[in-house]
This record gives sequence, C-alpha cells and structure tokens, in this order.
Amino acid sequence: MRTTERPDAGANSDPVARGRDVNIRAIFRFGFWLAVGVVAVTLAMLAFFRVLEKRDRASDIVLSPSPSRSRPASGCGPRKTRS
Repeated sequence: MRTTERPDAGANSDPVARGRDVNIRAIFRFGFWLAVGVVAVTLAMLAFFRVLEKRDRASDIVLSPSPSRSRPASGCGPRKTRS
C-alpha cells in the first residue's frame, strides 16, 4: 500500500522548511486582474449608457410653440367692454 504523507510531515517538522500548499502570489495576481476587469467593465457600461442617453435625447423632437396659440390674432381675443 502506498502512503500519501510526506516523510517530513511529522509532528516535529519545521513549518518554515516545508513548502506552501497554496501559491499566494498567484492568488493575489488573480485578485488584482479580477479587480482591474471589474473596473474596466464598469467604465465601459457607464460610457455605453451615456452614448445611449445622448442618442435618446437627440431623437426627441422639440416642438416650437404654435404662433396661433402664443398670442391671439386680432379680433379673436376677449372683447373689452366700456364701463
């Protein structure tokens, strides 16, 4: 039968002399690039939404007020009565 224990993994082994089971540098590198990716995607979405907002505002039709509604034509307004 084959054993999976390391020969130096006894109760008296020096923890500094043993190698690490986890690559800390790779974990930090992954976390760094994950954060960079999240920031990049957030900025891209913000820019995309701003472009869509500009397009939406540009497609809105601004109607000028009708000249007949802004001031009454002569003779069409309320009559003044003499007192």
